[in-house]
Amino acid sequence: MKLWMKTAAVILPILSASVAANAAPAKLHSVYGKITDGRDCAYEQSATQEDDLMYDCPAPTDGVRTVLHRGADWDHLYVLIDGQRYSLWEPMVAVGTWSGLGNKSGLVEWLYSDKKLRGRAQLSGLIVRFEGTTLNANGDAAGTRSALAVFNLSAGKLCWTGNFKNNVAARHAARSAPCKAPLTLSDPDHQD
Repeated sequence: MKLWMKTAAVILPILSASVAANAAPAKLHSVYGKITDGRDCAYEQSATQEDDLMYDCPAPTDGVRTVLHRGADWDHLYVLIDGQRYSLWEPMVAVGTWSGLGNKSGLVEWLYSDKKLRGRAQLSGLIVRFEGTTLNANGDAAGTRSALAVFNLSAGKLCWTGNFKNNVAARHAARSAPCKAPLTLSDPDHQD
């Protein structure tokens, strides 16, 4: 066998594996939902505190829900998935203090690997805009900032992949970013 054929026999499989490993990540399909909608969500107001609200909303996937506990100057968002309740508190407060949802409509983006199917096997992720207050050196409010928190909800890989400034970065992270931290399991009897 000629030298160039031997070389090609060694190099081609390596090149093929490298191209496959660096191929573009699979396209994800978005379904938007509101997590503060009084019509589609179970809504509860505290009998003792007027500004203490709870929204329990179904996701487009059976068995998956969000629960938003809203106080006077804070929100606490949970995802109920695979029979467990996970807190999204840490990614939210990473944006700033006195944190909460970053849009008044309560819109979130559910991500699926299939354009039409909405089952648990196709549920890939969740993107939520959070907003928080930045503090100066004296601990006084200095402004606000917002970020898109990206969560991987693939079965067996529930994690936060990070907070991102824009939609392009968030969607790219949803397709290919590694986990930054696993989602925190929450005691269902403890609200915050």
